[in-house]
Amino acid sequence: MSQIEEFASGIPIHNAIDELHTFHTDGNMDALAFYITLTRLSRHIDGLKEIVKAAAIQEADKWSEKSFSYFGHTVEKKAAPGRWDFKSVKAWTEAKANLSAIEEKAKAVYKMQQFNSQAVSEDGEVLEGATFTQGSDIIAIK
Repeated sequence: MSQIEEFASGIPIHNAIDELHTFHTDGNMDALAFYITLTRLSRHIDGLKEIVKAAAIQEADKWSEKSFSYFGHTVEKKAAPGRWDFKSVKAWTEAKANLSAIEEKAKAVYKMQQFNSQAVSEDGEVLEGATFTQGSDIIAIK
């Protein structure tokens, strides 16, 4: 085991987080306070990861393999997928606008159906409403 591995394995951060969890489960901290604390820790860690990300990628590039073992973990190098942008394609922009209009109409029909009302087109065709799935409750920590 290298000096770095010894140092990192000796860092008791996971123990501190486990103790914090026990502090919560023993009733010394309510769930919301515990959640906020974990969110703060997560944001701090994410910020540190972002700071070191470029240097970590450079370090990983020292290995020619796409996958290798390092520091007790398997590291896989891969490129992030590219993105397509169709906004400059007129046909796509028009189709997107048509899709938005169809979606808005389907939402309106759904809302009418909630009041046992039926929507009918100019041709007398019964219109179909969209399906709505209620989201779960969440909390945002800012």
